[in-house]
Amino acid sequence: MNRSPQTTLVFNQTARVAPWLLPVYALLVIVGTLFAISDSVIAAIAATAPPGQLLYVLSRATGLLAIVLVWLQLMLSLSGRIFGQRVYAGNRAHRIGGLALLLLLSLHAILFVAAVSTRQDSLSLGMLVPDFKSGFYTSSVSLGVLGLLLFGLASAVYVFRQSRKRLFRWGHRCVVAACLLVFVHSFLIGSEIRSALMGAFYLASVVMLLAALVVAYLKPVIAQWSQND
Repeated sequence: MNRSPQTTLVFNQTARVAPWLLPVYALLVIVGTLFAISDSVIAAIAATAPPGQLLYVLSRATGLLAIVLVWLQLMLSLSGRIFGQRVYAGNRAHRIGGLALLLLLSLHAILFVAAVSTRQDSLSLGMLVPDFKSGFYTSSVSLGVLGLLLFGLASAVYVFRQSRKRLFRWGHRCVVAACLLVFVHSFLIGSEIRSALMGAFYLASVVMLLAALVVAYLKPVIAQWSQND
């Protein structure tokens, strides 16, 4: 049995378009979000701003960029699985995107600690120690810290991609847990979640990721259904 010509045409066209539409969508979200927080930047540089406010706003900005990049990495990787081609996963763009994500998450954490330290006039490195016994906010911050650590672990095992492939595969799977932790962290305490733009982005992100996961893992069933004599 062969896939119908019409189905094949639609499938191939989608395969060509998806890797470009996803980054464009992510870029639009980033531009819209940065524009939305521009007022916060202006307020942060005012003379009346509290100590460390600019650092806090920059931490928010890097965190938002990281969340969008997390979504983009996942969606592009799943698109490669869906369309049966290495359109993204494993290539140079994926590695560069992973390093950029790790850098953004690290900057987010560093700027946040710097903001808290400036405001409290004391070094607050304790914020980077996971603590689930000190209330909702501290627990939510700890989720983000654990996500960052898992991203770091997944990046570290990259050096074993040739010599110890099984270790590399299992280590790289930590990215799934890391993405979940970072998303939950951002959703729970990210002030931008109250904005219509970011609320829509979170909702659309979850819907698209779930749809992509379903299609990716049900692909054999879908392919069989689309075939004809």
